Amino acid sequence: MKPANDSLLSVYRAAADASRWDAHGILPFWMAAVGREVGRRTRPTFLANGRLTVEVDGAEWREQLFPLTGKILARLNKLLAQPLVQWIDYRLARPPRRPPGRAGCAVAHSEPCDEASGIQDPQLRRLYRASMKRSR
Repeated sequence: MKPANDSLLSVYRAAADASRWDAHGILPFWMAAVGREVGRRTRPTFLANGRLTVEVDGAEWREQLFPLTGKILARLNKLLAQPLVQWIDYRLARPPRRPPGRAGCAVAHSEPCDEASGIQDPQLRRLYRASMKRSR
């Protein structure tokens, strides 16, 4: 009996037309080729002309994956049952965008934006502000 993962990949493979592959269509094959741990820290984002662009969570991951590119390509193309990907570009993922707000103020809008705003711990931030009030 075949593992469920192999069965799902064969369904994806049969349903896909080779001329219409994109990065999202390759995602299940990517996850199977690199494994769970690497798959959590990487995302295929673009595929064109045999070049797959993959976002990675950090420079250290990019440095570790680059020497493994040949093995990853071989596994990926074997799972795809065709030599669709010839090269992988690893790019650093963009940090999540912060919603628009007051410039330079990293704390909630209920607190004033001052030099204490850079203190991450809320209790320490309150103590600092109270200390500054007393010293004035």
